[in-house]
Amino acid sequence: MRPAGALEFETAFALVTEVTMRRQAAMPRLMVAGQVLVATFALAAAPALAQPTRIQISPFAGYRWGGELQARDNALFDRDVDVDDSEVFGARLEVALTEHFAIELLGSHQPTQFTTNDDELFADDRAIADVDIDTLQLGMVFQGGSGQVKPYGVVSLGVTRLDPHVRGASSDERLSGSFGGGVKVFLNRSFGLRFEGRGYWTDTVDNFDDEFHHDCCDSSSEGDLFQGEVTAGIIVAF
Repeated sequence: MRPAGALEFETAFALVTEVTMRRQAAMPRLMVAGQVLVATFALAAAPALAQPTRIQISPFAGYRWGGELQARDNALFDRDVDVDDSEVFGARLEVALTEHFAIELLGSHQPTQFTTNDDELFADDRAIADVDIDTLQLGMVFQGGSGQVKPYGVVSLGVTRLDPHVRGASSDERLSGSFGGGVKVFLNRSFGLRFEGRGYWTDTVDNFDDEFHHDCCDSSSEGDLFQGEVTAGIIVAF
């Protein structure tokens, strides 16, 4: 007959062995269940991440160049003057209509100068007067892509305010338009980067008679203000 202590030891050892074997058998099932749970969450989150954000706010800064103001179209100077290249900054408010279309409100500010229009080689343009160029436009955004990187095109129409810092001169608002394109890079659903190139047109023709004569009798692009810009900014999406 075995001692009571030996029987108790054998019983405890058998119980521990059985529990250990059950846990080892359950581990693969737990791993599979965990993988299924992770996949389920991923599939459930994918449609939400794929849906376009409704509102995007994008402050930006960049560089704008080009532009000539003709003497016949202004009362400040008796010669043609250039708009100096300078920094530009502003913000865009975008409201999505569908996954690929949105409306956009653009506001920008360019602090710059009028300079002498010297076309000679190596000539140094001289600053004549400071001028602020403020633009407010409403446009349509055409967006592609379905992942984190979304290329897009944009076309806008609005008004540009020219405010020369000259004694006795007043600011003037003119019809303007722009078009361009770029790319949005989303780091997550609510934050991203935006890079864009855009061309601007501002109507600076002095009056209808000059514009009629220009359109009918002059095939050049002189008489309006044409500028280009490149910008970079952030996107805060809601």
